[in-house]
Amino acid sequence: MIEQWDNLDAFQDSMGSHFNDREYSLALFMEVAELVDSLNWKPWRGQPMDRENLKREMIDVLFFVHHIARNHNITPEELRIKF
Repeated sequence: MIEQWDNLDAFQDSMGSHFNDREYSLALFMEVAELVDSLNWKPWRGQPMDRENLKREMIDVLFFVHHIARNHNITPEELRIKF
């Protein structure tokens, strides 16, 4: 996972754009909403859970958590220790 963290740093650097905490937080909020929707929490719909989409949404959530952490120089090791 730490290797992926470094890859995300390189990706963000290559894009040349850094967003602020508000923008990343709003994006994170929306991704969490999409993740919840993937869980098919509406029993009246009767749809099976799309496990692949759930995984994609989890990655999207981690993507924005990474960027918020990066804005504050929080490393994966610091998060691991807190966890």
